[in-house]
Amino acid sequence: MNSQIKALVRELKKPDKNRDAYLGYYTERDLSVLLKYLPKRCSILDVGGGYGRLAIPLAKKGYSVTVVDPIKEFLEIAESGAKKERVNVKTVVGKAEKLPFADRSFDAVLAMRDVLNYCQDHKKAVKELIRVCKKGGVIAVSCGAGKTGPKRHRTGEGFSMRAFSVAELKSLFKGLKILEITGDSIVMPMLKKNAWKALKKARKQILEIDKELAKPENLNFFDHIIFIVRK
Repeated sequence: MNSQIKALVRELKKPDKNRDAYLGYYTERDLSVLLKYLPKRCSILDVGGGYGRLAIPLAKKGYSVTVVDPIKEFLEIAESGAKKERVNVKTVVGKAEKLPFADRSFDAVLAMRDVLNYCQDHKKAVKELIRVCKKGGVIAVSCGAGKTGPKRHRTGEGFSMRAFSVAELKSLFKGLKILEITGDSIVMPMLKKNAWKALKKARKQILEIDKELAKPENLNFFDHIIFIVRK
């Protein structure tokens, strides 16, 4: 485990009301989109789901959730969180580019919050998402969007990533039925340092603003997009 990962693990284990509010909002926003397409009580694979940000809320809603992530320490945080919430979340160590599951194993496959952006071989990762999804199942990804395209860059934490355009995502998932393309949040990036204060006062209003603005004609204004298809 490199120094950047160690630092992230330490941070996630510390109480931080601003971080929890910020990430909690994105969880709420993601779920507001995903739940429209997830069959009730279906099996879900959360690829790169790390510490259980989505897996635990989905398990609380009755879904059978498996989290796969290359970082064991993140999965341990997910296991601890699931135990605290008294829900069952299965965790497996593995990479998006080589998922350790048989073909057509899950009703829904998620790769949310930049998973594809960080993959060194995103084309292989997409093929794996499709492979392990059942026929008629749902695949959802959320990606950092932008015009940088294949040019990779370093994040402030030292990780290598790249952005995706809507056109690139359509090409990667060519042949699958597009269910929805939407932005995740246009408000929260502006409130990051004081997220908990803003959300305490106006959580519902912020969510409604994001829902209203997240239309196809406005996607260029969003840092991240949510892309959902059916296999």
